[in-house]
Parts: sequence; C-alpha cells; structure tokens
Amino acid sequence: MARLFNGPAGTSSYDAANAKFNEVSSNDWTIFQFADVNDFKKKVDLSLAGNIMDCGECHVGGGAMEYVPFSDLTARIPLRELATTPGNGTQGALTSGNVTAFNYFIDVYDADADSNKTEALYIDYANAGVMEVDCFICHLDGYDYVKRREVLREARLDATRVVGAGIGTESDLPYGDTGFGTLVDYNANVQVAAGGE
Repeated sequence: MARLFNGPAGTSSYDAANAKFNEVSSNDWTIFQFADVNDFKKKVDLSLAGNIMDCGECHVGGGAMEYVPFSDLTARIPLRELATTPGNGTQGALTSGNVTAFNYFIDVYDADADSNKTEALYIDYANAGVMEVDCFICHLDGYDYVKRREVLREARLDATRVVGAGIGTESDLPYGDTGFGTLVDYNANVQVAAGGE
C-alpha cells in the first residue's frame, strides 16, 4: 500500500510478556504528497483508488473508500470533495497537481481504455463517485458481482451499486469526462412515478 500520510516512520513491536503490540504513532494526518507522477510510479503499487478498484470487488464500501481518514471523524473530508475542499488540518484541496495516494492510482485495469496498464492516472471522485456502503451485495438474491467488478475496474464507482443490483447500466462516457462514473441509466421496469406505488 502506498504511503498515505506524513509523519516519522515507525514500526510496532510485539510485547510477548503482555501479549500485545506496542503501537507506534507515526501519523500526523497530513496527506503525503509525492514529488510528481514519476516519483509516484516508482514508489507505489497500490494507492487508495487502486485499492478501491481491486479490493473493492469484495468490500461493501464505506470508511476509507468514501472518506479521507482523520483522527476527528466529524471532520473527515468526503473523497467526492477532495479536489475542492481543504482538509486534514491546514492542507488545501488536492487537485491533479497534487500527486497523492488518495487521488492517483496505477492503472492496472486500463480504466481509461488506452491499452497502457502502467501509467499513473488522476481520479476525480466528483466524476467517478465513491464506494458508499452497498447493502445489496449481501442482501439481494441474484446480485451481479461480475458486472459490478467490471464497472468497478473502469473506475465507475457510483455505478457499481446500480449495475450490481441490476436496476440500471453505467454510462458510456469515457474515463475522466464529467459524470463518467456517477451517471447511470435506470431500467424503466424498476422506476416508479412520483407518488406511485
């Protein structure tokens, strides 16, 4: 996993006499920034966005798949607002000019369909969506895990819930376009008119 936050490096040690780990606090909650995309590519195999697309296949979502972790849970920044909202103390908003493990990933699934599976891509969660908790994964018979995985690996994060549940389809907008991962087409047979039953 890529380095997420600034702070001194530290390792935990195991205290066998007391059967517990001695925790080392090495996190000051300020998001770590890589020098540039090339530095990111040299040091990162799996960033947060990459983790969402890879491990999110079996994860219901929520937590760090929706928010930037922070010691004060009431002050966490939603990933959707990462590019527009200053967060985690005095740090400013993180745009494509700020290369971090939160807003860049190694494109191993070719989300942008350019046949390059080694590039570092910027992800704007306002257009890709986030992994909100999807209760249907466990509670809907016939949930389509395969289709959800396909859409997830295209970084169409909001669309995963709709296509997995079978109530709609993802947009055909190319990666990075406005709403490419948040826009969906709902199936007419599951829609109910306002005020209807």
